[in-house]
Amino acid sequence: MILALVAIGVLLTVRVSIVWGSYQMLLEEGDYSRENKVDSKRYEFINGAYWCLITAGYLAWSFIENNWNRSWIIWPVAGVAYAAIYGIIKALRSKQ
Repeated sequence: MILALVAIGVLLTVRVSIVWGSYQMLLEEGDYSRENKVDSKRYEFINGAYWCLITAGYLAWSFIENNWNRSWIIWPVAGVAYAAIYGIIKALRSKQ
């Protein structure tokens, strides 16, 4: 019974979120505003460079140390660090 209630709750949440996201795209609000679109294109190179460097570091550490069972920790750390870097860049941009 609980599993059925959870499934219904997830179904309703997903359906409403899809509609909400569509409204945001159509009305150009939130992440889809014109300013955010320009910023995304302006800083797009940072995404590619950052994740390429992280991947290179992961592969280097894993192959050199042959430590595949511990090197996975790079990915959650890199994800949190990326969010911090992106937040700092956005804050610096908003001050200008």
